[in-house]
Amino acid sequence: MTRRHRHMRHATLWALVPFALFVPALAAVGCGSGASNQGLEEPECNHCHGSEENPAPPRSTKGETATTDITVGAHQTHLHDSEVRQAMWCQECHLVPTTITEPTHRDGSPAELTFGILSTTNGAEASWDRENETCSDVYCHGATLAGGANTEPVWTQVDGSQAFCGSCHGIPPLVPHPPNYECVKCHPDTMDDEGGIDLAAETHINGTVDVVDKVCNLCHGNDDNFAPPKSTSGETDTGMVTVGAHQSHLVDGELRRAVACTECHLVPEKVGDVGHLDSASPAELTFGTLATTNGVSPEWDRNKETCSKTYCHGGTLSAGTITEPKWTDLSGDQIECGTCHGLPPSDSHPQNVTKCWDCHPDTVDSDLKINIDKHIDGVVQVEITGECDQCHGAPPATGAHVVHFGATAADASYGGTKVTADIMPAAKVYAMDCGNCHPTDKNHHGNGLQNAGGGQAEIDLSPAGAPMGSVKSMNLVTASYTPGDTVLVDANGFSYTEGTCSDVYCHSEKTVATPNPVPLPGTDFQFAGYPISYPAYSVNIDRQYSSPKWNDTLSCDGCHGFPPRTSYPTVLAGAGDSHSWIDEYGYDNLHGWNHGRDAVACATCHFNTVIEQGVRTKTSVPPADEWSVYEKVDMDGHAAHVNGKPDVAFTTAVLTYPPPANYPPSDIQHDLTTASYDAQSKTCSNVSCHFLQTSVVWGTPFRWENSFECNVCHQF
Repeated sequence: MTRRHRHMRHATLWALVPFALFVPALAAVGCGSGASNQGLEEPECNHCHGSEENPAPPRSTKGETATTDITVGAHQTHLHDSEVRQAMWCQECHLVPTTITEPTHRDGSPAELTFGILSTTNGAEASWDRENETCSDVYCHGATLAGGANTEPVWTQVDGSQAFCGSCHGIPPLVPHPPNYECVKCHPDTMDDEGGIDLAAETHINGTVDVVDKVCNLCHGNDDNFAPPKSTSGETDTGMVTVGAHQSHLVDGELRRAVACTECHLVPEKVGDVGHLDSASPAELTFGTLATTNGVSPEWDRNKETCSKTYCHGGTLSAGTITEPKWTDLSGDQIECGTCHGLPPSDSHPQNVTKCWDCHPDTVDSDLKINIDKHIDGVVQVEITGECDQCHGAPPATGAHVVHFGATAADASYGGTKVTADIMPAAKVYAMDCGNCHPTDKNHHGNGLQNAGGGQAEIDLSPAGAPMGSVKSMNLVTASYTPGDTVLVDANGFSYTEGTCSDVYCHSEKTVATPNPVPLPGTDFQFAGYPISYPAYSVNIDRQYSSPKWNDTLSCDGCHGFPPRTSYPTVLAGAGDSHSWIDEYGYDNLHGWNHGRDAVACATCHFNTVIEQGVRTKTSVPPADEWSVYEKVDMDGHAAHVNGKPDVAFTTAVLTYPPPANYPPSDIQHDLTTASYDAQSKTCSNVSCHFLQTSVVWGTPFRWENSFECNVCHQF
């Protein structure tokens, strides 16, 4: 039998139900106490109680027919369709036997009440009070609902006064049910258009609250969207906290696109989802992805009616005038430019008040009109379109910026690794492009502005990613910048520290070591003429790195020796480097000694870097007796200095070296205009300093007490 058959006349209801559902509760009629039923035909249920219409009283097993009798009461009311529900099954209140002889069937009066599945739906603990003739905590009479006027009906009061709309639940039910009297909007499968129960739909008092899902504005909101007004309590005044600025958030504004409900609430998939229609009031705030961007933790203060620490209202920015807006203030004063962040923001943001579009062209135009698709969207769109000095100095005036880059803003490029020779080859200043100290990836430019407080410019000294052959590629993999302890702020509002650079090529010098003995001609091998052909020996070339502080002022000895100098016993016989070598006796040799005359000046061999010969003297105090001392000279050409390769260029001037004291009184002159240097073989040629020797290899061993090596220049 389908459930639709239940709408047929109830005069035949009992006849249509299988016999197993309505077994007679036999009286003693025709059956003596303890008499055997063997051979008797099972009678129909209404032989003992009920009528031709159905097995339920009247009549009772004792023959009562008045509804005021507890054995009769509302039996027939339950077994017939009413205005609010369809007929109930007997088993919702009784344990219906399958045979006449089933135990507990005829075990005495009164009949037991055993509530069924529908009666106890949703955890209802149905009970029967025979003395007061009432049912209580029954699902069918609103035990799981709220606001019902009569949830404990009297069984023997059968006058229709206990089965009206509102007897089981409020009209509408109490909060959190919305105060909406148009039941059919949310319960179209239960109600008809005229406000009555649609019995044919079989959805009222059926164990399930049949609600249309995803039509949120049936309870709150309006025809445009789901947000108040109206609220679930029917309020429409924006001065009410339940209404407030809902609509201001859910529609496009001048500063941003509409905000999704999920940014402030946990939006249910279905009306009946856990936590949606609960008893907790007011609605909980659960902030979403946009509201918590960059790790902020928003807070809602219902008493003050304010939000705070939200990304949307400047929680990650600085200098905003109203970052804790009042929810019920819809005056418009809280959504002006400058309320969420300063104009401009502080804390390392460029202090450019009128040209926001220079760095944020996707977000704002030159008329300061906001592109609402790119504003308050979780991303700070930064695109630097102008020259480097539009936001900060190029170079900034802080620390050693000007020393490293003395060119103009037009010569600078973010990520560039050019050096002075590439940018200003004739300059008397350095022009080390920005990428030598900052990231070479342009996507890193301005990304500090996306963080709270702006952040400091990134320092990236790693050779990884640097163009092959560039000065930056020569840094050690451990190259780094250690920030200083004090954070300073420049004139443009950018923060910086005066930290320390380490392991960078620009601040290093070549080091030499001879770990094994250097063969001596005439002793360890046979001298066979010039140039001397030495048996193999080891010369280890490495670099030593200094760690200058960002605000240091460096001179010629800031990165390398002045002059560069090796010494015994790390270096034997002056091998590997011919600048100045201190031998085992403590004497200066090679170019630093220059046969007792003035040491060979830097400008002699590095004429592209320095021009002045400068004053050179010798010490007179042991243990550095007669070591060469160079006084500082100004650098004339920066392009050949710190460019990744040695600058060897001979002076164009004719040099005169007067004799030292106690020497024969005659000057020595040298003309190096025809001299040359081969970087591959490290060979100097046609250098008059070496007299009869037409070429000499840099780093050739020298021991003054050995005639073969001593005569390398004079060849007596």
